[in-house]
Amino acid sequence: MLHNGADPTKTRFVEIPFVEVAATLDRGTVDAGMLAEPWLTAANGTSVRVFAHVFTDIAPNFVLSPWFCTTDYFRANTDLVRRFAHVMYDTARWANVHHAETATILAKYSKIDLAVIGRMSRSSFATSMDPGQYQPVLTSMYKFCAIDKPLQADAILAKY
Repeated sequence: MLHNGADPTKTRFVEIPFVEVAATLDRGTVDAGMLAEPWLTAANGTSVRVFAHVFTDIAPNFVLSPWFCTTDYFRANTDLVRRFAHVMYDTARWANVHHAETATILAKYSKIDLAVIGRMSRSSFATSMDPGQYQPVLTSMYKFCAIDKPLQADAILAKY
């Protein structure tokens, strides 16, 4: 928003399911909306136009959806958590270089047409625990008042 001149203090946010954002924009119910894949690709060619790249405006690369657990669970199951993290990172390394194979898997389980997946912007996956990949989200959350105090990723991530 800031990169395109919008003032977040004068913006009112409403929650709308991704699947309904394009129609809500077409009706004029809202002036702007955030679309993620596959809805962004599906909206291409309609009256919807991209005026900001929500994710890359936060940072060129960052972790959007981390895995997490409580401190007590981590302490009681440290070996399990470590093994889980290693499996997830190994899977991420494979997925990052096998887009054709992951597209087929995504189509099977999401029921999204393979042709749509082929046009979508696809994410890459984190392959290690890098606090620098988590910090942009924490900084943005504080900047836009989603959290009441600044947090440092390296202080809240588990050391394993």
